[in-house]
Amino acid sequence: MTINFKPDRTLESESDRNVESLRLSASNLLSTFRAKLERLQGNETITNLYLRQGYDSRRCNEVATKFFGSSTVNYLAVDGTKFEEPRLDMLVFYSGSYAYRGTTRFLDNGDILSEVPSTAADYYSISSAIPLSEEYSSAVFGEKGESGIEFDPGKVSSSIMRLSEYYMVYQALGADPNLKIVLMDRTVSGDIAHTSWKLREYVQDGACKLTGLETNFGKISTLDLELGRMLLESIGLKIPAPRSQFLGFAAMAFLLDTKQLLTAIQIANKIGAKEGRESKIQKELTSNLFGQAFVNQEAGAFQVREDMRNYWKRLLEATLKMTDHIFNPPKDGHPLKMKDLPSGGEIWLSWQDIDYLSLILITAILKECWQRNVMLLGIVKDSAANELVKTVIPILQFSRLVKKDMNDVERFESDTMLLQANSIVNSSMLSCPWRTFEYDVCFRTISPIKKSDETTLRKGECRVNGAYKNVIASERLFVKSYFQLWESENDPTLRSHVFLYDRPCYPQYDMVQELRLINRDGDVDEEIVPALHFLSDSPLGDLTLAILDSMGREPIPEALGHNYPLFLADKRAKVAFEEAASSCVAAVDLEIAKSRLDQQILFQGKYRQMRSDVEAIRRKSRKQTKK
Repeated sequence: MTINFKPDRTLESESDRNVESLRLSASNLLSTFRAKLERLQGNETITNLYLRQGYDSRRCNEVATKFFGSSTVNYLAVDGTKFEEPRLDMLVFYSGSYAYRGTTRFLDNGDILSEVPSTAADYYSISSAIPLSEEYSSAVFGEKGESGIEFDPGKVSSSIMRLSEYYMVYQALGADPNLKIVLMDRTVSGDIAHTSWKLREYVQDGACKLTGLETNFGKISTLDLELGRMLLESIGLKIPAPRSQFLGFAAMAFLLDTKQLLTAIQIANKIGAKEGRESKIQKELTSNLFGQAFVNQEAGAFQVREDMRNYWKRLLEATLKMTDHIFNPPKDGHPLKMKDLPSGGEIWLSWQDIDYLSLILITAILKECWQRNVMLLGIVKDSAANELVKTVIPILQFSRLVKKDMNDVERFESDTMLLQANSIVNSSMLSCPWRTFEYDVCFRTISPIKKSDETTLRKGECRVNGAYKNVIASERLFVKSYFQLWESENDPTLRSHVFLYDRPCYPQYDMVQELRLINRDGDVDEEIVPALHFLSDSPLGDLTLAILDSMGREPIPEALGHNYPLFLADKRAKVAFEEAASSCVAAVDLEIAKSRLDQQILFQGKYRQMRSDVEAIRRKSRKQTKK
């Protein structure tokens, strides 16, 4: 193929052609969007069926006092920051979390007051500044890919920032028994799902650095790590559910709580597994991974070794030890380098190890939330999720919980775009604050099936598949909801953004059975009963909206309708970022200057960086010449 290069004089016409093409494409997209808004305007479906306007403040105060055990509780708002900066053959990482604590009061007259932090004692921080030379990069942030080892230094700072946030929350819960509301600037359910899936092969291959670590409760095994990765147990919520990929973990959870010697058939009956699942339980428990957990397997019966009952104590002890080392390293040590007790040498913690530590801390936090009724809220400012329109509403229609007319809901690229647009064009019928009904986060992994034999299903039932390889995430673990808090008194079309929160499920409020999903797994129809508050609202949903509303009233433009405590934590994180970006790099530069290395190659840095610096100098020189 011959390419005919055009002379420079045609560049202007080429640019004009591109601009005209861009203009026409943008015009078409805007016309399509405008047509969607016109069809949405006046349509009451979204507002009447899927949104919940306002809340009963007196009722919320009663629920709060019952749930929290007090009418006055403390809250904690946490946000993090990070950066990475190259220096010579080193990378400088900085990650940290910053938090403010305040008090929320539920008054007898129905008022809810969330007081802003007022003293230095209400401010918390935790951070770590880490230098890392290139020779250790493959051990810390290298990852095997299709083309070999892939390097992404951003994973280290992100992983440490996430770890610092959860470590701060865990420590705060232990220090303050009246801490009942925790606000995080991230989706907690998303962190669990992504991290546990991402670390599957890393853990099962024995690559995790916690493997073989000695603790006061014994040595950590690969099975310990696998249980820590997947086993989130709540008897009240009936999780893990005895189905699909959770079947072996449901069996293990039951066996860890009993000293009986049981067959696979007996275990299946005890945990409520579907008929025909005995063979899969037998296969799971006799696998190379789970098989090491038992005293014996005589005649196909299973009894857990006594030391296995301490698996969680081993994991939590090791996690706290390693996390404390990262944020409080010895003066002669390195935050990511630890002694490897089994071999007697030293090991470098990778970003996968750090993510595993975060996963264990999340589990520990959830255990505290369930035991002490702590409201954990993960708030997301900008979300591209679309499962409300793509999955949840179609399932409600296929299950005949709402009328079957897909044209009732206009399709937008994301849930937040639909809800924001509906709120503005239908402002006359929708007042703030409002929220959507709460629904299970497992819906994001579900794809509805419209069967021709729908008459065989009862009302409230729907057939589904897993969206990816027929795998559906754990149900009754978290619910989520979109919300909007503020509108202008003078112009109701002027409104704050639509945000998203997720919160843990709680047995006393979220064990509802409005919907029954049927998923074909192999030759068995598995039943999934998600947490869903469509037909009847959860008292915790209204309480959550009331709490968020009390924290979103500060008359600051960028915080109005968001969350003022998180806004403060974010501001503090930004200040810390600016301070750290200059002080940490300056400290390394000072050490470089003090070192007696004079070889130019060590100070040359990367070619890309050198070229960028030279080009920046040239551009600056040209600007000065023009002046």
